[in-house]
Amino acid sequence: MLKARIENPMDQLSERVGQKLEQNYVKKTYDDIAEDFSSTRYKKWPRVELFLRDLPGQSLVLDVGCGNGKYLDNPSTFNIGCDLSRNLLMICKSRGHDVVRCDMLHLPFRRRIFDAIICIAALHHVATKQRRHQCLEGMTNLLSSRSSKLLIQVWSYEQETCDGNPYLKTGQGDADVDHPREIAIDDTVSIALHRNRTPFRNQDVLVPFQVRRDHVSTPAEKQHLRYYHVFRENELNDLIKQILDVKIVESYYDKGNWCSVISPAQI
Repeated sequence: MLKARIENPMDQLSERVGQKLEQNYVKKTYDDIAEDFSSTRYKKWPRVELFLRDLPGQSLVLDVGCGNGKYLDNPSTFNIGCDLSRNLLMICKSRGHDVVRCDMLHLPFRRRIFDAIICIAALHHVATKQRRHQCLEGMTNLLSSRSSKLLIQVWSYEQETCDGNPYLKTGQGDADVDHPREIAIDDTVSIALHRNRTPFRNQDVLVPFQVRRDHVSTPAEKQHLRYYHVFRENELNDLIKQILDVKIVESYYDKGNWCSVISPAQI
């Protein structure tokens, strides 16, 4: 029997509150932690790297939510990155990458221009289903032909289903049952504070990031929180199916992430 999709109260957030949440717990946080975050993000996901290496030479590729640009060095393609965080983009520029600062809900590119797009660990930072739909639709509108592809990767709610999951800490299966603290982000909205390296108990969470050393602009004692919407099984594909004229080429689970590859059904 198919399970009915559980309605998520976060999807009822107003546009104003959704923007405020992303501004304070995505953009501002990543600007604050950019240097330390970048130092931990140097290893590429093998299947993302394979996706890029398999693209035809001279392909024009867009990385949406490019972070520190670790996927922008594919030598056989022309690569452009975009991100909301100014400080992460400064790191990209220091590495010689071509980048644009923008909100992924409003991508400033001409329609049907990219041969491939990747969106790795970014869509799960968008606050409501409507806004996530808008992001997906905007990215698919940039694909150039029926052979062009978009790879999306998001955190999975079902972390415990993966053997050898690098995110989970051994012996921490029930560690956050007694950790129900919530953070108020608005007069009427609170979000659960997640304990790192434990299974998720909520789909919408604030995840702490610990800086490694003291900075003038980001003191080590300050707690930095990142907003995530973690996707349940089939949720990403259900969202994709609401986009007109696209098809799911492949979908898979990869070490705590749900991943889908989609292409235009027609151009």
